[in-house]
Amino acid sequence: MRVGTSLAALGAACLACTGTGSRPVDTAGSENDQDVRGLYAVEWADTFTVRLDIGGAVQEQTSDADGVVTFEGPDGSPLELDLAAWCADDAVNCPSEAWPSALAVDQESPEVRMNLHELRAWDVEWPAELVSGLVDHRNDQLLFGLDAGSGASGDCGAVALSLAGGTFVYGDGGDTGDTGDTDFAAGVATAGGPVGIDQGKVALGWLGACAWSGLVVAATVSVETDFVALRTGELPE
Repeated sequence: MRVGTSLAALGAACLACTGTGSRPVDTAGSENDQDVRGLYAVEWADTFTVRLDIGGAVQEQTSDADGVVTFEGPDGSPLELDLAAWCADDAVNCPSEAWPSALAVDQESPEVRMNLHELRAWDVEWPAELVSGLVDHRNDQLLFGLDAGSGASGDCGAVALSLAGGTFVYGDGGDTGDTGDTDFAAGVATAGGPVGIDQGKVALGWLGACAWSGLVVAATVSVETDFVALRTGELPE
């Protein structure tokens, strides 16, 4: 499965630098801008990018969440996928099901300054369901693995590189932090902390047979969508 370039690059970068997580960084005279804990309200993009990879040959279609996408099968026949019906299947979790809209983010040892910190995230309404990730403070990027987030098991079990990622946004005073239609100045930050998450992406992958029963060739299908998130407050006690 292939995911969007920026998210795949983020995953590779974080995986490449995991060995430096305990190395302190020089922060003389700076505020604690490494504490990213908090509650975040996610706003989803209107479109999905759907990719079908058949033995390394990748086809890509873009649609809204209620659309229908069509690919060419290995024998040349069309493969049609109704996204609304497919995402409604109990065996399939699409992005807004695998990554919560009401997001809580906790951080390991935020008082210790490091290049990398471990993160935990969960749906505010389902706090027992945790996912683990990292934040790389050198570029403010976050990455979470969603290996169990794509679906249940069998053909609809998750495949490698089911991920959620993005970039923490910081703002102070007159810096509104506007990006596109999102006013990050509305985010609620602690001193020196982030006001939100920009350039967010969730990418989920499955075996091709999850979407088209009987597609037994080496095939995977992925769905990717963008998000932004405003920080709305502190974690509950």
